[in-house]
Amino acid sequence: MRRSFTVLIAAAACTVWAAGSASAASTWAIQATPNPGSATGPALLGVSCPSANSCFAVGTDTNSNLNDQVTQMLAEHWNGSSWAIQAAPVPSGAAESELDAVSCTSASNCMAVGSLTGTTTYIAGIAEHWNGKTWTVENVINPNGANPSGDTADELDDVSCVSAMSCTAVGFNNVGDKALAEHWNGSSWTIQSTPSITNGPEFDAISCVSATSCTAVGDSASATSTLAEQWNGSSWSVQSTPNVTGAATNLFDAIACVSATSCTAVGNTDNTTLAERS
Repeated sequence: MRRSFTVLIAAAACTVWAAGSASAASTWAIQATPNPGSATGPALLGVSCPSANSCFAVGTDTNSNLNDQVTQMLAEHWNGSSWAIQAAPVPSGAAESELDAVSCTSASNCMAVGSLTGTTTYIAGIAEHWNGKTWTVENVINPNGANPSGDTADELDDVSCVSAMSCTAVGFNNVGDKALAEHWNGSSWTIQSTPSITNGPEFDAISCVSATSCTAVGDSASATSTLAEQWNGSSWSVQSTPNVTGAATNLFDAIACVSATSCTAVGNTDNTTLAERS
């Protein structure tokens, strides 16, 4: 499964001190994070902080049971002083599941997305919503169907919410030459049509500044070309992005937008860091 790491900063992408003020020294410190009792390989993959005293992190918890490795989703909350594990329900039909990204607009509204592996080896996208008290499964629409078979894959790798009534999740569908985008309107998910692109396009990250302005990035043609598409409130369109000449790999892994016309996407090209700005 492709994994992306997204941080939502509710007020702004960066805080800039006024001219003439002394810059504040920043110090990173390790915070104690709980691990599930049976975990052998837990990992937190996405985080969103609606305030300094409220952060939500999601990821995976790998358990060993009679030499079998089983991966299940993990959710944790920071209350300003400590982290605590939250109960996240396992979607129906999941042999394994993980949450890859989360976006919160308040302490009582978060959407997390990821994917599950079914008992017949298929992969399907999943979403869970936090209402301030509990996490609940919100059924997404998988292009390959509700109960596919074989090695089909629908993944949701990232999500961006601008309100309780508007979240957009993006990812990958291995049937057809379209990246996957879905929208949450506060009660249900719907698939948004994306342009046809030859050779397996996929989205790995998204940033929305409003319900009518989102930019999603990833790659196409087996990661040889960067991919960027913009949502204008009614349709997705491909944006032209340069690729490093002669490089075998060009891909975007993350994006942050501060307006409809100002975004920065980052990734890599042939084991070298890559950054592009619109």
